[in-house]
Amino acid sequence: MGLAGVLLESQKADLALPHLKRAIELDSNDEVAWYRLARAQRMTGDAEGLKRSMAEFQRIHAHESEQRAKTGILPEAADVTPQQIGSESQP
Repeated sequence: MGLAGVLLESQKADLALPHLKRAIELDSNDEVAWYRLARAQRMTGDAEGLKRSMAEFQRIHAHESEQRAKTGILPEAADVTPQQIGSESQP
């Protein structure tokens, strides 16, 4: 995923495609992989692939948002650790 992201930022979508497809093979519910695949497909002119990938991204994203709403856990709150909120004492 990281390499694919770098390739996309470097305007090398054709090189990113195989990495993104492999990431989706490994985890078909990875919304970031689907989003990046859609970006790569848009950059390479694959309109049909773009449509399918965006639909899958939106489906997964909606499901993840629904799950977060049910649990009441916001993504930002889940990322905060005690170290980030200053649990260490000051000298």
